[in-house]
Amino acid sequence: MLWIFLALVAAFVFAFSAYEVYALANAEPGDTISEYFWYVSRDYPILPFMVGLVAGVLAGHLWWQRPL
Repeated sequence: MLWIFLALVAAFVFAFSAYEVYALANAEPGDTISEYFWYVSRDYPILPFMVGLVAGVLAGHLWWQRPL
């Protein structure tokens, strides 16, 4: 089961890295992953807050230990 998880993480990292290299190599403005998130966040200002809230709730849920 661990190898499936690691394979998925590796595929995810490889796919995002390959796209970012492609986006940086061409001359088209506004196509990097960072620029996409900047534009989406400009149009939907609540999005960064919601992503942080979801990440915080997940972190608290997964790593907050109750007394044993």
